[in-house]
Amino acid sequence: MGTVLDEVTEDSWLRGHFKDAEWVAEYLDAGAPSGDPIYLSLGETWSEAPEGLARLLGSGLPSYAHGYVISQYGLPALQRLLRGYVARTHALPAGFTAGADFEVAVTCSGTRNAMFDYGRLVLADAPRAASPTVIAPAPGWDYRGVFAGLGFRMTYLPLAASQGFQPAPEALREALGQAGDPRGVIVVINAQHNPTGVNWDEDLVADMVRLTVEARANLLIDDAYYGVTDPGVAPTSALRLLAERLARPGAGDRPVRWLAVRSLGKQFNCNGWGIGVGIAPPPILDRLVNDFQLQRSFTAAVPLQNAMARWLDGGESEEYLRAFRQGCADKRAWAAGFLRQELGCPAEALCPGNCTSYFLFRVPPPYAADARDGVTRFRRDCLRRAGVLLGAGTMTPQAAPEEGQAMAVPYVRMFLGPPMSSVETALHRLAEAGTNWERSC
Repeated sequence: MGTVLDEVTEDSWLRGHFKDAEWVAEYLDAGAPSGDPIYLSLGETWSEAPEGLARLLGSGLPSYAHGYVISQYGLPALQRLLRGYVARTHALPAGFTAGADFEVAVTCSGTRNAMFDYGRLVLADAPRAASPTVIAPAPGWDYRGVFAGLGFRMTYLPLAASQGFQPAPEALREALGQAGDPRGVIVVINAQHNPTGVNWDEDLVADMVRLTVEARANLLIDDAYYGVTDPGVAPTSALRLLAERLARPGAGDRPVRWLAVRSLGKQFNCNGWGIGVGIAPPPILDRLVNDFQLQRSFTAAVPLQNAMARWLDGGESEEYLRAFRQGCADKRAWAAGFLRQELGCPAEALCPGNCTSYFLFRVPPPYAADARDGVTRFRRDCLRRAGVLLGAGTMTPQAAPEEGQAMAVPYVRMFLGPPMSSVETALHRLAEAGTNWERSC
């Protein structure tokens, strides 16, 4: 792993801003005393992309794959396939049809850029007097990093451990009431929740969709991990719930603006490809890809799109996904048992989850007592003493004084994407380094 990390981080004379990379470099410079670092922080393996998918890049590529594709919706073969794939996997109602009610585009530079363009579209149409606001869950993903630079104010919906990190629709109702003109408001629903790994309850998500539609606010459905749920767990389809809500009488009188994004890189362990899906009403998607996206880029990564189209069109992709889901479930169960039995973590300190490729657990009390730096110290101590780098339990700010909110989340996130042997080695190293629930690492 040390060799891989050497290859994917910048050279030492370049200025880095990513603390993980800085800490790993320090550990390697110290001679990697516990062995090659085991990286369980970012959500990247660098090694687990399907062999069958990778092979497709080396064979059967048409000559046009190396040039421009004259469609901002992506490679037509993949775009057409994704229309049916989205309808089938999200269980969209039969009357909610591609071309009329929704359209899809290939996101070929990451779903993050698609969200950014959506923010630009909302700002372009919002009245000047509106106060642009994004209402997003906390703990949560880095929505602030996407939208704050555009001028959006962040309002966070707290997810409580005591409530199983499920959302509270009443908090959304209150936030919408305080946000001002709904035309400048974006509500984020992330039903396969990152970082907690909790699949949100369908009734709660239905309430969130209803409240957003009734308020006529803008909706962003972040389905990055929709394809990564444990066996037997039906992913809550916020997109289906939205389609059902919009089909009700009178719902279309004042059209709701919405965008859903889904990552194919997350479910097939090829994050660096940047291939995903953007789904929206046809007029909205047309503006996103032919106006806002075109301002910054043409359709790109066509060889990757060609390989992904052939991969999704074959049975091997479903077999891989079944194995990946089962592997995540197996690692959740093993890690939960080890943390309880070997590190003394109480059951209430663990949030194994049932979706995504993450596992959340509380830092030991000696670290949790330090609300400001405890999570950072625990993560760094685990790397220095055991060669294991865990992630922070949230990517929302731990404190947002300008927004009047404190976001203390005394958890760390463990990535479950690497092989079982890596997860086992990592936790055994932590135990051997003296990590214990009652004392510091």
